[in-house]
Amino acid sequence: MHDPVRAPDRGNDLAVAEALAQRDAQHNLLTAVDWKTGDDSAPHMRWARQFWSTVERFTTGFYVNEVADGSAGVINANYRQNYKRLVAVKNKYDPTNLFRLNANVKPAG
Repeated sequence: MHDPVRAPDRGNDLAVAEALAQRDAQHNLLTAVDWKTGDDSAPHMRWARQFWSTVERFTTGFYVNEVADGSAGVINANYRQNYKRLVAVKNKYDPTNLFRLNANVKPAG
């Protein structure tokens, strides 16, 4: 899937104002695999992971809501300069980490 992520009237200043740090990206590449119910998922997931490991070095990161299984370190690094600010927001509004699914930013402490 090819998805342009930057509208012409929106500047890259949003890279710091919002959580998504990759405002400089001109495209979004989404890798999706599908298989029939009951089929073994392993070869399909292996293909998707191998594909990502091949193209990742050509990217500036990923849209965190599209990651299927990323480690906390990889996800946190993906937020770039915004991570510390997001932790502060999490500490203020969700210190018990109630909203912890997807690409979770954990509260400090």
